[in-house]
Amino acid sequence: MKNRIKFASTTTCYGTEDGRVTEAEKKWLEERARGDVGLVTTGIAHVTSWGRLNPRMLGGWNDSFIEDFRELSSSIHSGGAKACLSIGHCGRYAHQKEELADASSVPTRIMTHAEPRQLTANEIAQLAKGFGDTARRAREAGFDAVEVCGCAGYLLSSFLSPWTNLRKDRYGGSLENRARFSLEVIEAIKAVAGKDFPLIFRMCADELMPEGNSPEDLRNVGKMFEEAGADALSLTVGWHESRIPAISPEISRGHWLYLAEGMKKEVRIPVMMAYRVSVTEAEQGIQEGIIDLWEASRPFIADPEIPKKLAEGRPEDIVPCICCCQGCYDSVFRGLPIWCVVNPRAGKENDPEYTIKPAVQEKNVVVIGGGPAGMEAAIVSAMRGHNVNLLEKGAQLGGNLLTASIPPFKEEFVGLTRYFTDQLKKMGIAVKLNYEVDPMSQEVREADAVILANGALPLIPEIPGVERENVVTALDVLMEKKSVGDTVVIVGGGLVGCETAEFLSKKGKHVTVLEMLDKMAGDMGPTLRWRLLFRLGKMGVSLENGVQVVRINEDGVEAVCKGQQKLFPADNVVLAVGMESDDGLVQELKSRGAMFYQVGDAVKARKLTEAIQEAYVVATRL
Repeated sequence: MKNRIKFASTTTCYGTEDGRVTEAEKKWLEERARGDVGLVTTGIAHVTSWGRLNPRMLGGWNDSFIEDFRELSSSIHSGGAKACLSIGHCGRYAHQKEELADASSVPTRIMTHAEPRQLTANEIAQLAKGFGDTARRAREAGFDAVEVCGCAGYLLSSFLSPWTNLRKDRYGGSLENRARFSLEVIEAIKAVAGKDFPLIFRMCADELMPEGNSPEDLRNVGKMFEEAGADALSLTVGWHESRIPAISPEISRGHWLYLAEGMKKEVRIPVMMAYRVSVTEAEQGIQEGIIDLWEASRPFIADPEIPKKLAEGRPEDIVPCICCCQGCYDSVFRGLPIWCVVNPRAGKENDPEYTIKPAVQEKNVVVIGGGPAGMEAAIVSAMRGHNVNLLEKGAQLGGNLLTASIPPFKEEFVGLTRYFTDQLKKMGIAVKLNYEVDPMSQEVREADAVILANGALPLIPEIPGVERENVVTALDVLMEKKSVGDTVVIVGGGLVGCETAEFLSKKGKHVTVLEMLDKMAGDMGPTLRWRLLFRLGKMGVSLENGVQVVRINEDGVEAVCKGQQKLFPADNVVLAVGMESDDGLVQELKSRGAMFYQVGDAVKARKLTEAIQEAYVVATRL
């Protein structure tokens, strides 16, 4: 390896439904390799035709997949990295209910919620053989190493854990018995693929499961794996159904490294760890002997060129992962191809339309609006060689990113704003703040292209009493432009409403959230939604679904709740019912004749994803 950096195994759902490799998968891995990662690991290639988390995960269960594997290893090698194939079986997390099988008949608390049947001893032997044969195929196809997926609640980790392994035979009971299947997998791989073929075992350092293995138990398992022939350990934290968060932004960077340190003291083979480890903590961890490699996934989804930019002394050019989990975790658990909020190219590496190329003709480009869409459009336009002016009516850049970074555990968004503003300065883009755009101004009149990215404004619903002085918007509350009393009712229980509730509750306010729909925070993905609702419940925030607001008066909010008229007392009422486009300039700008584009919330009030994606697409086509 040319460095101590490993791209962690990442399920993409770019494959076909029969597990075959696609051009998208190959280009995805190649791009991470070209970013100067030392070792690139694929998503899980499955050792049987059943047992995949979703049908678009990679296959590997017979020799017909050798050519697929060869295409993957060649793509990674062409990018200059070593190639590692992840192999595994999802066990009770598999999507096929009719073929669900696991260590014991313990239903999952997520996804299918189905009860798996217990695997027989003969089936276990066949599965171990399947791991060995798949590893052999990896070696024949040119891979430099294989990684066994034994974490997150998948099949092998399910055998390891007393939470899910209730067996009474030689594969259940003691820790040694529960580890037997994994040890047989290691033995099978070494016997068939060769003792000299590097084998990484990916395992939990802490399951975060009730009645599961303790970190001490798992350190003992790590020693067993080393003695059986594992050449390195890749450590993870938690299962998919754990009730303790492992990857959410409320977990501080580097928090879990103490687990790696504990394992490192017990084994002699290399230890690596992902899960909330940034380059800063990784560098320190390597220097202190806590880990041997930096392993990461989400940072390289956001920016595949992190190693290259660091080597060239350009840390300010790194696009930061904001830990939103929307395009990665949320997508996979919905069975959809992964993407990234901050990286429009993620998943589109094979699409030439998503490549930033020099412009055929230099243009004068005016971007109106300094939010995420405007800044992205300005930066990409400048990268292509255009002369760009960015006009922002406010006193600072950031737009709704500024508001998004204020609620608890949203500090990662600050880094994205900093990245955008750093790039604007570095590229010499002319920025004018406190600038009220006049369609007849010189900048606009001389522009060859105008990109309108002036964002959206809070939607004010037509509710009697909404004009009262005790009514404020969530944006004004978060930006602390307006103060509120001790008792607050928030109208609107989407992401913004719930985050505002947490923000106010932390300030000691008594908060009630009223949501018209049946689901609170329904516009959030599952990965982080449960944590937000858990925290709100723990803080005593009252969450009311299925509520129809009738009117607002000086005492609070009158509403119909479960068929009953009710008054929700409040000193202040906070509106969080969405946003609407600020379309005041559209018609005047359209009529002036130059190329005119709208991006982000200027088109329709939506999310950060659409803002950055649309800005990127428009700028690459100017």
